[in-house]
Amino acid sequence: AEDGIRDAQESRGLGDVYKRQLIFTLFGILATNLSLFHETNLWILVVTLIGWGISQIGLATLLQVFIHKARTAIILGYLASLWVMIVAASVNLLLYSFPEKLPLFWRLVPHFAFQRVFYRLANGCANFECIKSFEELGSEVRECIMLSLIHI
Repeated sequence: AEDGIRDAQESRGLGDVYKRQLIFTLFGILATNLSLFHETNLWILVVTLIGWGISQIGLATLLQVFIHKARTAIILGYLASLWVMIVAASVNLLLYSFPEKLPLFWRLVPHFAFQRVFYRLANGCANFECIKSFEELGSEVRECIMLSLIHI
């Protein structure tokens, strides 16, 4: 059970990540009145969260190679992910606020790409112009979504 990757039946990464994303999205839609969840194109949110899930599973897989106890790898993965998300949010808000473009180096890091997508979505809704289509995202944010879907 502690072998994680080595025992595919016992690996916990995939189901947990997508369950949490589904709960987060449903909570956002049903329990809040945030225009981000009600007025933004649902497919943009779904594709972004799928890309984020792929990135998180990749991080867990990488950590399980070096850490043999699955629970320890999960805890360290969450802590590392949380820390990098805080840094990514700071970089997006303080150094490259919209309409500045996030450099390619940062877009290649899944956490920064994910933050950039949600920063752009929230920025649009804050200006009463929620994103209704993929074309409205702009090339930088579409690239962030594509990169998150192909991270291995």
